[in-house]
Amino acid sequence: MTEIVTDGDGAESLELKTEGAEPTLFSVLAERARGHPPAHLWGATLFGAADALAILIAYPAAWWLASAAFVLCAFGVWGLADEALAEDGFRPSGRSRLFPRAIRAIAVVGGIGATLVAGFGLMAAVLGGLIH
Repeated sequence: MTEIVTDGDGAESLELKTEGAEPTLFSVLAERARGHPPAHLWGATLFGAADALAILIAYPAAWWLASAAFVLCAFGVWGLADEALAEDGFRPSGRSRLFPRAIRAIAVVGGIGATLVAGFGLMAAVLGGLIH
């Protein structure tokens, strides 16, 4: 469960409550993304996308490595969309929150897909040299 917490300066932030529960991979990643400033998230987004594109252009056979770079891009996009949702605390619901939620959902699906592709691609690259 996520709740909005106000610190001593009056700034609001989203915090994930995991009382009595073991943290999951997604809760840890969400906490990490929320702990980074927007400049870091923009850097992850831009460098992840640029690396993925550069790898695909230079070494098309290393598509699985480009997929791993895309995971970094998805992490940055999710963090930026989540921050946009946290900053819009004046409107608890409505159409203005629909776009960041959709972007965040697309980033999750893209990140999970890219992770699976990178993992299976790595296994294929490693085992492909062993099995003839």
